[in-house]
Parts: sequence; structure tokens; C-alpha cells
Amino acid sequence: MFDRVSIRPSKNVHFDLGQIAESLLFYKEVKLVCGVSFFHGLTQTDQTDAFLELMKSGKIKVHLEDNFLGSMRKPVADGKFLWQRPVLMQGKNVSLSDRLLKAILENTGRMGYSKRLANRILTHSEIHLHPGNLIDFVEEDIDNQVYLKKAIAHTIKLFNPDYEVNPEEIKVVVNKIQQGLILDSNIDFDSINKTKTNEYPISLETVLFNVMNTRQDLMLASTLNSDIVSSRINSVLMNEKINSFVQSSITNQEQIELFAQVVLKEGHKIREVISSGERKFSDFLSVLEKADKFKDWLKKLDNNDGLLSEYHKAVTEETWVDKLPGKTFRWSFFTGAGLVIDAVIGGGVGTLTGVALGAGDTFLLDKIIKGWKPDSFVNGELEKFVAKNS
Repeated sequence: MFDRVSIRPSKNVHFDLGQIAESLLFYKEVKLVCGVSFFHGLTQTDQTDAFLELMKSGKIKVHLEDNFLGSMRKPVADGKFLWQRPVLMQGKNVSLSDRLLKAILENTGRMGYSKRLANRILTHSEIHLHPGNLIDFVEEDIDNQVYLKKAIAHTIKLFNPDYEVNPEEIKVVVNKIQQGLILDSNIDFDSINKTKTNEYPISLETVLFNVMNTRQDLMLASTLNSDIVSSRINSVLMNEKINSFVQSSITNQEQIELFAQVVLKEGHKIREVISSGERKFSDFLSVLEKADKFKDWLKKLDNNDGLLSEYHKAVTEETWVDKLPGKTFRWSFFTGAGLVIDAVIGGGVGTLTGVALGAGDTFLLDKIIKGWKPDSFVNGELEKFVAKNS
């Protein structure tokens, strides 16, 4: 537990040092999977040296994306829309190193310094290419009616906890045409959106992006053999996805809870104060140095939130973090590994005995059999920080 965690910045927030700091507080190693836009943001601050220091130490391992998953939508008749097939996009005729140099140079205006900085970053980074079968796996998830209906229900539930929909009562039609997918359902999203006028509206498009991002998180974490920093909806869908194929793949087993939810209520708003500029990322290094002395405690956690609370107190007391407003941290830990291994030893894994799984779910099950655990550090949207603290 807490060996390594991967972070993939959201499409809305490309640069978030606060999220990285919060992850470093608990994990020995943070794998940051990002595009050059992250370093464009970093070089707009005075925190570049502090970040590169952690890259050099190995506490932060950067995986620079040389392609990214994207999709577009176009409205069609009767309020429906065309969701174009996801594609992996890559910079045409421009190398990753040149894109990185350009991103830095736009802020520094100094070619020599920018070249040296880009070389330092590349020296301590790995190039990450999202695999082509990721698109096929996303399409499998969309074709899975049971999973898609649950994704709709969970998206609505998290948008408005008072508005509950039974997945079995949801009707969703996915029409495949040459240009992509046309979707329709019996859910009145306009009425649901009126119940929460202060929130971003949701739609079938929201659901599809949740499904796509969840698969991308699972693919990333399983490939890098790590936990994943995930949004609330993605964590819920990850658990739903893992539960569905593990339960169906293990024969002669009753339904069993495969995930344990661990909550730390005594946390502090580290992400908020660093991301708002109230505190600098470099201020966190002294806290991280103290945390390193206690990280071995977390090996003994075993879903014990009491020990997690003791760890957090030992690390943050008598530091500036201890003066911050409170915040709750949440993790979802996979507890079904023993069940899967027992089934493998006993010849009871469904993929070996005839249960049909899609290629994407088979890929994940194989990773679990080989030792990967689909654990997630659940991060909500970035909260606004308004209180001033000394």
C-alpha cells in the first residue's frame, strides 16, 4: 500500500502542484503522466527548481505523453448528438522535445535557458504512448449496456444525491454509424439539471466522457502498476467495472464486496492552498522530508484508518499544514486479490473456463492475476480556498 500512485491531470486543470503535493504526503512515488502543457504552467511560476529537485530524487517520475485520447461531439436532429469515435492524437511533424522547448520558451523568452531546462526535464522523464487498443476498450465499455446504464445512474447520483435512478429502468440506444455514435436515452437530463442550477449541467456526453476517462485511468494504473488519483465518479465506475468482471469470472462464488473504503477525516487543505498560491510548492518540501521518516507506517495500514490518522498527525503536527482548514481524504482499496489468486490456483477463473469477457476486461483481469491492485486515491474537484492562514 502507498508505494506509488499515478496522476493524470484532467482536461480542465492541466497544472496542479497542490494535487501532486497531497499525493506525495502519502505515497513514496508519484508518477505524473502529463503533456507539455504541465511544464508550460510550471515555468509560469517560481517553483520549477523545487519540482525538478523531486524529479531528480525519484519521488516524482514524469511520463511525458506523446499522444492523447480525444473525441468530439456534433449536435444532430431531435436533441441527439453524434459522438465521434475516440482517436489517439499526436503532434504532426513536431517532436515531443520541440513541443516541450516551445512551451518553456513562451514563458522564459530565453532560448539557451529554455534548451537547458528542457534537457533537464527530458533526462528525468520517460515518454508515454497510450496504446492503440485503448480505443477498442473504450468502445467495448460503451457497448456494455449493463455498465453504461450504471454509469448513467452513478453520474446522476453524484450530480444530485437526492435524484436516484434505477439502472434497470434506464433505456439507452447506441446507434453506430460510419462517423461515430448517436446516443439516445429515456433520461430527462434537462429536468435533472434544473435541480442543481449552480452546477455544470450533465448529459449523455458527460456519461461517455466519464466512461472514457475511467477506462483510461484503469489502463494507465495497470500498465504502470500503481494506484491512481481519480475523481469521485471515475473511482465509483472503476469499482463497478472491476466488480462486474471479477464476480462473473470467478465460478461458484457468492457476491462479495471487493473494495474497502478508507476515510481520513483529519486531513488538511494542502492542495487548495498550494494551487491558490497561498503557499508555495517549495514550502511543502520540509513537510515531505518529515513524512519520509514515517512512510513505513503505511505498509502496516491494512485498511486501518486509525493508523492512517496517526501517520497524518505525526507528519503534519507543528508544521504550517497543521494550521490549515480541515479536509477529508478518501481511498478505495481492492481487497479481492486473495479471492482471485485462490480461484487461479483452483482453476476457477472464468476466462479459463468459458466465461466470455471483452478484451479490455480480460486485460485488466490478467493484470490483477499478476499482482496489480486497482486502488484509487479519490480526489474531488479542486475546492476554492478563501481563508488566509499564517
